[in-house]
Amino acid sequence: MFRIKNRFASWLAALFVSTIGLSAALPATVVRAQTTPVAVHTATKKTTVQIVSSNLYVHHNQYASVTIHTSPGAHCTIEVVYKSGSSHAKGLDAKTAPSSGVVTWSWKIGPSTTLGTWPVYITANNTSIHTYLHVQRA
Repeated sequence: MFRIKNRFASWLAALFVSTIGLSAALPATVVRAQTTPVAVHTATKKTTVQIVSSNLYVHHNQYASVTIHTSPGAHCTIEVVYKSGSSHAKGLDAKTAPSSGVVTWSWKIGPSTTLGTWPVYITANNTSIHTYLHVQRA
């Protein structure tokens, strides 16, 4: 039999014992090493956002719309930026994606909205995509 006198050797022996399971073969003075809990970070799945349909070529007094597919439960926002700034049109509210992951926004183009091409920014859980709204003369 042998005696282990220093702490490192004791720890190493305990690690060896716990790894290969030979506790009966070592002297009783060797104790198993204490394990310290370690935080484990699991990789989070990145949210995807895809436009599945849209009606973005519109005239005054018509409705524009965008439908996306994203992760269920994703927090989704849309922003339409005209010459005058971000739109506050009814229908452009933030939404939470249902279990299907399908989210649709629909809003009316006002009679005085400036003609032209305007950016549309869509975000789901901090993943963003963009497209364009085209307001055309009737």
